[in-house]
Amino acid sequence: MEAAVDPYLDFALSRPRQYELFFAHQHELRPWLPGPKSAHREKNPVLFWGRDRLAEELGGPPEGHLALAVMIWAVVHGTASLLISRQSI
Repeated sequence: MEAAVDPYLDFALSRPRQYELFFAHQHELRPWLPGPKSAHREKNPVLFWGRDRLAEELGGPPEGHLALAVMIWAVVHGTASLLISRQSI
């Protein structure tokens, strides 16, 4: 999971307008969000990839790591958004 953070931030910072555009319009690009359907693997494969990596790294069943995967994504996404906003100043 840790190995995915740098590429995520690199993409966001090297393509800030594309990154912002995706998240500004994700409701159009991914009409299944938000809601219970977003908890299905086929609807949100990256979330489940992270959940599975956490289970491998920390042990235990993957189902027990979904909330942590969401929290880590939220921190990384928030960091990317804040760094992008600083580039605009």
